Amino acid sequence: MADPLSIASGIAGLLSFGIQVTQSLVNFYNTYRDRDSDLAKVTQNLDNLQSSFEPLMLQ
Repeated sequence: MADPLSIASGIAGLLSFGIQVTQSLVNFYNTYRDRDSDLAKVTQNLDNLQSSFEPLMLQ
């Protein structure tokens, strides 16, 4: 069975990676936000995803 600390650090690493990826995508799509309403929807969904990851990282 895996060490609990290893599991926790692995989860923290994945959450950190998820936050970084979604922030990069938000920044990318913000550049093109005014181009199309679909991009605005994608940006909002990515913002929501990032908001979901952040509380998990704090725990």
